[in-house]
Amino acid sequence: MSALNRTPQEDSYRRSLRAQVIRCEPGAGGFEVVLSDSVLFLESGGQPSDGGTVAGHPVLALRQNDAGELVHVLAEAVSGEVEVALDWERRYDLMQQHTAQHLITATALNRFGLKTTAFHLGDEQSDIELATPTLDPAMMERLCEKVNTEIRAARPIRARWVTREEMAALPVRSRRLPADLEGSIRLVEIEGVDLNTCGGTHLRNTSEIGSIVFSGEEHLRGGTRLFFLAGGRVTRRLSQALERERRLSELLTCGPTEHMARIERLLAEAAQLKHERNTALRELAMQAGEKLAGDPGRCAGFSRPGSDMEFLLEVAKTARARAPEKVFLLVGSGREGPFVLAGPEALVSGLSQAVRETLEGKGGGRGGVVQGRGQRLDRLSEALERIAAALSAGA
Repeated sequence: MSALNRTPQEDSYRRSLRAQVIRCEPGAGGFEVVLSDSVLFLESGGQPSDGGTVAGHPVLALRQNDAGELVHVLAEAVSGEVEVALDWERRYDLMQQHTAQHLITATALNRFGLKTTAFHLGDEQSDIELATPTLDPAMMERLCEKVNTEIRAARPIRARWVTREEMAALPVRSRRLPADLEGSIRLVEIEGVDLNTCGGTHLRNTSEIGSIVFSGEEHLRGGTRLFFLAGGRVTRRLSQALERERRLSELLTCGPTEHMARIERLLAEAAQLKHERNTALRELAMQAGEKLAGDPGRCAGFSRPGSDMEFLLEVAKTARARAPEKVFLLVGSGREGPFVLAGPEALVSGLSQAVRETLEGKGGGRGGVVQGRGQRLDRLSEALERIAAALSAGA
């Protein structure tokens, strides 16, 4: 962490300050501005960068240059003394998520012997990766309960700087540090629960987290990724869920306790209707295929509004079975959609290029069936004329 970025670590609640512009130069993405001080936190240790403004101009990006200086990227040039203002809502949200992550990680280790191997603070939800192949619902519920108990305990949270020698005598949870790290080391302590190396911003008290909920899990590389929400994200997600519940009650014309039963019944009815529809379409396709096979000539065309590839293939299958010596071209309706060219394999192979050119389509196949998608299905008659001409020439 740059020395010019110490302010967020010293006072995570400070929202603005006055600073001198040390340097302002055109650079990648805008003007690169170096200040005498900044209230903005640079992405580090898994915590994203802050948002904010410099002299009223939005900070487009934060980065550290080769000299270790904190660079603010702005769309406009600035000079002299400027105000650096923090996007406080974003900072406070990230502090809630980051502090919650420390508390979840410490509780998972202390209470259940589950080690955290990685974590990610996201814009919508965050996650930790636990070194366990499975995490049953009962254990997840107990972990959530224990974490929320610690939140209600209103445990103080403090940060302090120590030397490597001082840290060696302390019960620090994680001692993973960059090999090139020099100088003092910052520790973040949740009183009675956790002591860990961390350069990020945190709350003053666990009660400020409000609450946490686990929003899902997934298995990966022999571990488990556990998704969570903390603080304001919990209430926002609850508000969204209640609104969905209200809308579902209106749509389903029943109360929340009946939602699942009503949806299961609707799904069963939809599955039955789909089965009946597919049966009817297969019967219709067989009838269409038989009629197509009876059309005069060595080639025949078929077009039906709303036809998908599955329907066209079913029609072609029946037509080929009834008249295996003929060539068939089947398309949907309109200008763009699926097409099928079917017939004797040698003939279809020789005709496919001409059909694709005429229909302005792409596709391929084998065994006497070429399927694809065309941009000019309205040229069906023209394509059939080319097929007929080719067959006559080959005769």
